[in-house]
Amino acid sequence: MIVKMTSSAAGQLILFAETAHRLLHIAGKECTARGVITAAEIPSVLEKLRAAVAEEKAAATRRGPGADDEERKREEEANASPGSDTMSLARRAPPFIQLLERSLREEESYIVWEAAQDF
Repeated sequence: MIVKMTSSAAGQLILFAETAHRLLHIAGKECTARGVITAAEIPSVLEKLRAAVAEEKAAATRRGPGADDEERKREEEANASPGSDTMSLARRAPPFIQLLERSLREEESYIVWEAAQDF
């Protein structure tokens, strides 16, 4: 299933439901078929996403390049939201963060999402 994120100021972003679920979960939003991130919520959502990306990067650094694959897998599973993929936030979050940043520049801008059903 896909989820369409549409900004009133910055256009549209299409995500797989698993990725959208993970990002919205971090943002503190319900993963319903339709939803909105208001202009007032955008700064807080940006802060939460940036913090999650930074924490994931810090955890990867602590593990180091020689970290045991089984240990890495356990940590990824522990940090993943239910039903999410385990692809790094450093790869998944930037397009959504950019959409939020562009929307933030425009006063009274908001983001809505639509999916075929709750995800």
